[in-house]
Amino acid sequence: MSQALQVGGETGTDANAALEGLSKFVGKTGDLKLGRELMKDLAVYAKATGTELDDMTDAAADVATALPEAADKNKQVLAVMRAIAGQGKLGAVEVKDLASQMAKLAANAGQFEGSAADNIITLGAMAQESRQRGGSASASQATQSVAS
Repeated sequence: MSQALQVGGETGTDANAALEGLSKFVGKTGDLKLGRELMKDLAVYAKATGTELDDMTDAAADVATALPEAADKNKQVLAVMRAIAGQGKLGAVEVKDLASQMAKLAANAGQFEGSAADNIITLGAMAQESRQRGGSASASQATQSVAS
C-alpha cells in the first residue's frame, strides 16, 4: 500500500489505480515482485500516453508472460513497453487501443528468430503500419493481420 501511495504521489496517479493495476498484473503473471518493480515506470508510461494504468499493466503482463525468465526481466518488459508507448504516440494505434491486443503480439513473438522482446517491438511496429497503411480499420484488425 505504501508503494502504491508513493507511486501515486510521484506520478499523479490514483493509488487505488496503482493497486488495481498491480493486482491485474499479478493475476496474469503470478509475479508480485516483478509487478512491484514495474509499477512506477508503467504509471509514467500510462500518463505519458493517456492510457489507463489498468490497461498499461495488463499489456505489460502479456509481455512478461511471453518473455523467458531472466535476471533482467523487468528491464526487458520496460524496454518493450517504452517502445510500444513510443510507437503509440507516433503511429496510428494508440497504446490504450493496442493494450487490449498485446496478448496477440506477445503470443506470436516466439514464432520468429531473435529475442522475444525485440520481436514484440517489431510486431508492434508492424501493427502500426497495418493500421496506418495496410487497410486495417482497428487495433484488433491490425494485430490479427500481424498474427496472420
